[in-house]
Amino acid sequence: MDNELEEQFEKIDSQLEKSDQRLENIITFLQQNMVTREEFSGLKTEVSEVKESVSKLITSVDGLAKLVRSMMDEHTSMKHQMLVMQDWIRQVSNKVGVEFKL
Repeated sequence: MDNELEEQFEKIDSQLEKSDQRLENIITFLQQNMVTREEFSGLKTEVSEVKESVSKLITSVDGLAKLVRSMMDEHTSMKHQMLVMQDWIRQVSNKVGVEFKL
C-alpha cells in the first residue's frame, strides 16, 4: 500500500511540475507581450493626436473640394459665355464679309 501511495504522490508531483512549467511559460509570455498602463496611456494619447490630425485633413480636403467645385462651375459658365460670343462673332463676320477663323 505504501508503494501504491508513493506512486500516486509521484504522479501528482509530476502533474504539478508540468502545471508549474505551463504557468511559468504563460507568465513569461505575458511579461513579453502585454503592455503596461503607461504604454497603453501613451497609445491612447497618440491615437487621440492622430484623430485630431485626420479631422484637420478632412476639413482641408473638404475646403479644397469646395474650391474645385466652384472653379469647375465658373469654368462651365465661362465656356458657355465663350460659345455664345463665338456664335455672335460668326454672325457679325458673315454680315461684314470677314472670314472668322478659330
